Amino acid sequence: MSSKLHLVTYLSKICKVQNPNGLELSDRILEKSRPYNQSVGISGVLVMCDGSFLQVLEGPEEHVRSLFAKIEKDPRHTDVRVLVDRPIEHRQFGDWAMACADLASDGMALKSAFIRLETTSSMDLARDFEFISEYITLLQRHIQSQEGRVESDRQIQDRIHILYDKACRYAHIIKQLSLLTQREREVMRWVVAGNTNREIADELNIAETTIKIHRGRVMRKLGLKSLPELVRAHDRLALISML
Repeated sequence: MSSKLHLVTYLSKICKVQNPNGLELSDRILEKSRPYNQSVGISGVLVMCDGSFLQVLEGPEEHVRSLFAKIEKDPRHTDVRVLVDRPIEHRQFGDWAMACADLASDGMALKSAFIRLETTSSMDLARDFEFISEYITLLQRHIQSQEGRVESDRQIQDRIHILYDKACRYAHIIKQLSLLTQREREVMRWVVAGNTNREIADELNIAETTIKIHRGRVMRKLGLKSLPELVRAHDRLALISML
């Protein structure tokens, strides 16, 4: 069996018909899941916020996928939406078989960001992995603060605001991609790959001045001001696979 580490993060809605008391539900889940998770090497956190769950699962890929397959079918929650499903190098919740955070009673900064994640209808925000990844890190710090390693809610709030602004910007770029012509997308791929205007012109058999025009249009449509910004946006959003 493979021992590569894998991460799955998802959002879901608590089924209130079956679970009128969400706190009791989370207690039952944790009581049952922690011994099992420990036995198969899974760690993570279960977050509850106003009738919704966010759960982070990390561990050996085969065990994480097997557990999540069961979780998806659990009738105690609905509307399961995967935010992250990818390999990882290191755990962030290695000290906990399953940590727990109730954002209804504390952690207002994290609660604010949770609501933003949950209510983004198109889930454009979730496509910016940096935001999701940093949110998970802040959850870790929040749990550590409850154990005595304190980072103020104000500090977390400031971090959330910065991350959310960046995530919204990249979500805007995703939407603006639809405005690019096929030729502009083609030129963009060559530019990000490090080619000069002259090299791109020779490759596409068109005038160098035409390449400059296409580059200018790409930057204006995406709202970017420099080549480094274009490269960073491309890398973060994995735009090559989308073009």
